[in-house]
This record gives sequence, C-alpha cells and structure tokens, in this order.
Amino acid sequence: LVSAGAPPFESLPLEGQALALLWCIVGPLSYIKSRIGGKVADLGLILYGLVEVAGAGVIRFGDGYQVGDLDPFVNAVVVQGVVALAWLYSSKKESDGIEAE
Repeated sequence: LVSAGAPPFESLPLEGQALALLWCIVGPLSYIKSRIGGKVADLGLILYGLVEVAGAGVIRFGDGYQVGDLDPFVNAVVVQGVVALAWLYSSKKESDGIEAE
C-alpha cells in the first residue's frame, strides 16, 4: 500500500484498513473461485478487479495520497484492462471449440 502512495496500514483510518483487508481476502477467494470454474470464476475475477480499482481510486483520490512516480489508479485500470483482454481471448478460444489450458 505504501508503494502505491497510501499511508502505512496502521496510519489508515478504520475504513481504509477495512478496504485493505477486503483486498487481501478477495484475492485468495478469487483464486478459489477460479478452481471452481464457469460463472463462479468469472464473478470472482470481476469482484477482485472492482475491489482493486476501487481501492486504488481511494488511495489516489483520497486526502493521504503521496505523489510518486506511478499512479495507483491508472495502474489498476491498466492491469484490469489486460486481465479483461486475456479473459476475452480465452473465452473466444473456448467458444471456438479449442480448449484453453
């Protein structure tokens, strides 16, 4: 969090600590959902992306943001864009009858 421009965890307000903990929980849950597959996996991926972008937005547009070389919000949006493109590519391969591994 600090490298993204947020204050250290212990300096965050209660809401910020809750969001950081949510982010830490949603990542492993997304992985577990990916092992289930199908729509459950898709929802896990979407939920993780939303939490990541929302958290980065709170860091970037919040009062405690310390300007650095990288913008956490832009980075989160770009990463989630790449994830979305990878998902579209793999879902197209599956719909074309080619198993994605």
